[in-house]
Amino acid sequence: MTQLFRSLIFVPANNPRFLEKAKTLPVDIVCFDLEDSVPEQQKKNARKLIKKAL
Repeated sequence: MTQLFRSLIFVPANNPRFLEKAKTLPVDIVCFDLEDSVPEQQKKNARKLIKKAL
């Protein structure tokens, strides 16, 4: 049987408030964005924030 995904959200990974909020949303997929929404100089910290959030 194929799993259907009904909803997903892209979350900028450099904002701790957004990462915490994503945990409470009724979505099937949360995609932590480290590419377009995060400035290059913040990517290292964003990775740490994702690790902490998970």
